[in-house]
Amino acid sequence: MDAGERPKQTPHLRSGALYWRTKNAVKKSRQMNLSRRSNKVLQFDDEGNPLADKTSVVDRVQQFLKKNEEGDVANSGFDTPQEFVSGEEEFFTPDEDEKEDKVVSAVEDRLTHPLEDDGLEESDQFYDVKQSPKVVKSKKSGRPKLARHPPEPPPDNIKDMPHIRKYWAQRYRLFSLYDSGVLLDEESWYSVTPEKIAEHIAFRCQCDVIVDGFCGVGGNAIQFAFTCERVIAIDIDPHKIELARHNARVYGVEDRIQFIVGDFFQVIPHLKADVVFLSPPWGGPQYLNQEVFDLQVMDGNLCGYQIFEAALKVTPNIAYFVPRNTNVDQLTSLAGIAGRVEVEQNLLNRKFKTLTAYYGELVDDDTNNYD
Repeated sequence: MDAGERPKQTPHLRSGALYWRTKNAVKKSRQMNLSRRSNKVLQFDDEGNPLADKTSVVDRVQQFLKKNEEGDVANSGFDTPQEFVSGEEEFFTPDEDEKEDKVVSAVEDRLTHPLEDDGLEESDQFYDVKQSPKVVKSKKSGRPKLARHPPEPPPDNIKDMPHIRKYWAQRYRLFSLYDSGVLLDEESWYSVTPEKIAEHIAFRCQCDVIVDGFCGVGGNAIQFAFTCERVIAIDIDPHKIELARHNARVYGVEDRIQFIVGDFFQVIPHLKADVVFLSPPWGGPQYLNQEVFDLQVMDGNLCGYQIFEAALKVTPNIAYFVPRNTNVDQLTSLAGIAGRVEVEQNLLNRKFKTLTAYYGELVDDDTNNYD
């Protein structure tokens, strides 16, 4: 079977429906390229040449109102107030997201997901917040922000690993309690799910019993323990299970998680659960070198279709955590005839990181529920 080809038993989709979960979802979709937007209005004369006046519309409105109060409308530079509402230009009050864009620091804007490798330089280090931080005001916006101190050097076990060392700066985004004794091995630094994303997925997957089929060092399993009655965490690597158990102890949820060392395909047929969460290995950061990520060749020797079919024998309620460049047609085809899937884009600090596909009862039925 060629890469990207559907299995023969999987039907082609001939119809479907699309529901926007938020009122401004279309606008948010246009922001997925995360380019910096500007509210500057460009004006042109009748010949198409840009006008020299670079004064913003808002500034000109304020200038007009000020001169209007002083009784000097005739010398304000405007014939009538109608100029402000002409069809040639439009101004509006930026929403909260747009306001926030203006105050994001250059360092935070370069944040990379620990599952990615997009060239974060060593100099682009994130700063650690001190205890009882002093509140200062930003020069640009005047908004309060936390005082920060220079970053701490990486520990000895990773300081000589350039491909791992850069993730040290993001450790608190991976585990907020990292300083309390969280442990990670080399692979986990770039494969663990950031805590905020794991927390959101755990909220969507609330149930009595959930299976984490590829738990790693426990990033997702720990968050499931806060929303589910029982978590069954599976991994074929005994060392990762030891680290996951230790990290669960740090978060105080070890007693809610049953850890199993074994092959997912051999263990899953003997389990009963309400939800199965799948986050198989993606093959390292190299997956970003592919234009489209193929579920059939996830980690060289793993097939995403076979993984899904094995989970489907336990429950139809499946959450599939995959790279952001995954073939969405493959994800939708897994739903089968008359089945439904909800593909969710996971963003962290306004950056598109990953996809989570929900199947079965995990699909949100309330299509009119806007955030």
